[in-house]
Amino acid sequence: MQIICDDASLTSNRNFNYGDGCFTTMRVVCGQVEFLSAHLQRLQNDSAMLMILNVDWSSLTSVIENTAKDMHQGVLKVLICRGQGGRGYDPSGVEDVLVYCSQYPMPNVSLEPLSIAIAEGYLSTQPMLAGAKHCNRLENVLFKQQANSLSVDDVICLDHKQNVIEASSANILWHYQGQWHVPEIENAGVAGILRAQLIASFKLFNVPFAVGKYSVNDLTKADTLVLCNCVRHLQAVAKLYLPVNCSQNDIDVLADKTICFPNSEFDRLQQHWQAYISQMIQR
Repeated sequence: MQIICDDASLTSNRNFNYGDGCFTTMRVVCGQVEFLSAHLQRLQNDSAMLMILNVDWSSLTSVIENTAKDMHQGVLKVLICRGQGGRGYDPSGVEDVLVYCSQYPMPNVSLEPLSIAIAEGYLSTQPMLAGAKHCNRLENVLFKQQANSLSVDDVICLDHKQNVIEASSANILWHYQGQWHVPEIENAGVAGILRAQLIASFKLFNVPFAVGKYSVNDLTKADTLVLCNCVRHLQAVAKLYLPVNCSQNDIDVLADKTICFPNSEFDRLQQHWQAYISQMIQR
């Protein structure tokens, strides 16, 4: 343990003290950011939601593009903080927005299907922040720790009404009865870039899909279950481990508390996604 006293660069930083900022995490391939305009739109929307003003978007775009060229391949994270300010929640007088750009190597993505479980506890319901990728992510930290303790790849997070929302670090979708199902992001969760792109691709190629409220019981009926985010793209889920007390999640009584998914539609989804990516590149 280290104890740091009176480090002015930290103690006056709004993000360090209050999580007063937002961020996006981008995949860089061949020196270019995938879906750059969508990432910039997210940062603009989330900054506006937090009332963080005075961002020079033109300069930031140039920095992102130049940084990506130097990286060639990897992960680029951009975090916008309201800035440095005095003690207390009141942001009055804070004018200089701080932007942090950090680079990471591309993670090794296993081609093996994932195993997941249902998270204990619920995502906070907060319509003022729903959808935003703000810097208050303690819930995700706790959920990821649950995944580690359960020895699974991720956990599915519910809201207080027990609606399926997302995984701890990805959005979720599944195929059932001829169409894809995507949980709505209305009162909780992060509206991921890849989630939005998948919805756009379904519309473009007339793939049947629905966005709505779903329970864990709906999830267990899927023939194909997929996690998605901008860095890892699409990952199939092989197994879902249900909690011992299934009744708390409105799950039908099942003899086997482990649900296995054949993922019969995953290859078709991958082909669909690659066709969409190719069309976006050509534009």
